[in-house]
Amino acid sequence: MQTTTKVTHRFGLASEEACYILTVESQAAIELISLRADVEVDLLDHSGTGAILSRSKGDPQNPLLATYRMQEEGTRFQIRLRTIEGLSGTLSAFVVPATQPKTAHLISVSIKPLALHEKIAEASADVPMNELRLTGPFSVTDMHSWLALCVNELPSRPTDDEMVISYRSTFVGTQLYGRYSKGTAIFRSDSITTIGVLKDIITKEATAKKVQVSMNVDVKEETFGRFLELVHPKLNYQHALTQQVRMVEPLREVQLQEGETKFLHPELQSVLEQAAEIQQQFQLQPQKLAFLHSIVISAYRHKWRLRGYQSVEHRIKDLQRLLESYNLEVVSAFFSESID
Repeated sequence: MQTTTKVTHRFGLASEEACYILTVESQAAIELISLRADVEVDLLDHSGTGAILSRSKGDPQNPLLATYRMQEEGTRFQIRLRTIEGLSGTLSAFVVPATQPKTAHLISVSIKPLALHEKIAEASADVPMNELRLTGPFSVTDMHSWLALCVNELPSRPTDDEMVISYRSTFVGTQLYGRYSKGTAIFRSDSITTIGVLKDIITKEATAKKVQVSMNVDVKEETFGRFLELVHPKLNYQHALTQQVRMVEPLREVQLQEGETKFLHPELQSVLEQAAEIQQQFQLQPQKLAFLHSIVISAYRHKWRLRGYQSVEHRIKDLQRLLESYNLEVVSAFFSESID
């Protein structure tokens, strides 16, 4: 079967939105795009795109199964998505243009475990950091290639005998600093998950290459309070949304009966004015909350795993309950508690 039209794509990080944008362009009008990924991906709001999004229940091998059906004729479509720190895999997009005979064009993009990190000039010196130290018979090229499996924007090969890198998570705001040369490497981050991800991938790659690497992790307790404060505005917004949605219908009833709402508190007037947007955001809330909760739970797991505890599953249900009735002070106190 002959391909009857050309399909191209771009996949890049939009740092100000802390998400990736997959742009698909076709010579012919696009009929539908089906997505499949072997890694959890958060699809972001697509309102105003002229497409209907339908999701299918995935499975452990394919956690993302979704289809965008175009309602308006167009040759270009953008999909905004956010990846979860620590997870890597492949996102496949099957693009079906409105041509005869029907053909599907496959687009595949790789998702790295620290994909939402962008390069910065230098990391802040006054931020408390967890630390990963590595020594062993590896070259600077070895370490560089292992690191390239985790983050984007690295040069294709080391440009110096000693390499220094600095990154920032566009979503959470945590930082990553690294310095590596022949036989030695040090990585620092205020995200314990970032340190855990680097440790796991370097261990796996070094083992595959039969390179014996000695590792030492210093978990700093003071990093967790800062990490939770960075996530707090996003969690707080989602939980405040629940309260606002409950107010929309009663406020509309008041508006209907009274005819005007000037006597209402400005905050309630604001809820009424933005009612449509609040309800639209609320429809997306379950996936957004699940995404935020997974970030906090991952940090908790990595904190104790890197301190030598094999499993903290008996504590995860308690943490999930606290996140559902979210309060920053209570969650921070839970992070500080000993699990012995």
